Amino acid sequence: MAVISKTIFFFGGEEYTRRIKCDARGIFTCNLPPCAMERLGFDNISAKTLDELERNWANAKKSYEESGTNRRKVIIYKVQSTARVERGKFEDDNYQLIFEAGDVAFCSGTAIDLACGVYEETEVSLAGGKKRYTYKPVDSSISRGLRFKEIDRYRENSRHESLMEWTPHREQFFAEIGMALEALIVKLSQFMSEPLALEQKIDAGIKLLPSPRPQDAGGAA
Repeated sequence: MAVISKTIFFFGGEEYTRRIKCDARGIFTCNLPPCAMERLGFDNISAKTLDELERNWANAKKSYEESGTNRRKVIIYKVQSTARVERGKFEDDNYQLIFEAGDVAFCSGTAIDLACGVYEETEVSLAGGKKRYTYKPVDSSISRGLRFKEIDRYRENSRHESLMEWTPHREQFFAEIGMALEALIVKLSQFMSEPLALEQKIDAGIKLLPSPRPQDAGGAA
C-alpha cells in the first residue's frame, strides 16, 4: 500500500504524523493517533476519495474533541458462600434457619469465596451518549491472594456490578477482612494437619477460636 502523503497534525493535544495511503483497489486510508483508539475505538479511517477521507478525518477529530475521559480508583469485589446456618434443635423441628446459600461449587461443607482488588477505572464518553469502561489493576494493601485471577477489563455501557468508589477506609476494610481470612486458613490448616495431635489438642481443651456467641451468627442474644 503506497504512502501518498505525510502531514504533521495536532490531535487531542498530541503531535502525530498522518499518513495517507492508497491500495490497489483505489481505497484511501489514513491513521489516527494512539489516543483516538482509547476514546473512539478505532485508529484508522478509509474512503473512496481523498475529499471523503478528509471529511471522515475531520469528523473523527470532532468526535474525539466532543467526547471525554474520566479516570477514578475503584474497588471491585465478589463475595460468594456455601453454608447453612441453623440455630436450635433440628431433631425437634424447633430450629431457626439463619442463613443459607450455595454459590460455591464443588463444596462438601461450608465455604466462602472472596475476591477483591483496587483498579483504575477509565470511563470514555463516546459520541451518541455511549460509554466505554476499562479497568487496570493498581497496587494496594489488599493481599495478592485475594485479587481476581481474571476480570473483565473491557465493558461497553456498563460498569462492573460489584463496585464501589475507592477510599482509604474502604481499601483497609477489604485488606483487613482478607488478612483475617488468610490467618484463619493458615491457623486451621496447621491446627488440623496431624490427626493424633489434633485429638490431643481437643482433649486438652485447646481452642482454635474464641467460643462463639449466639448473636455472632444472627441468633438471639
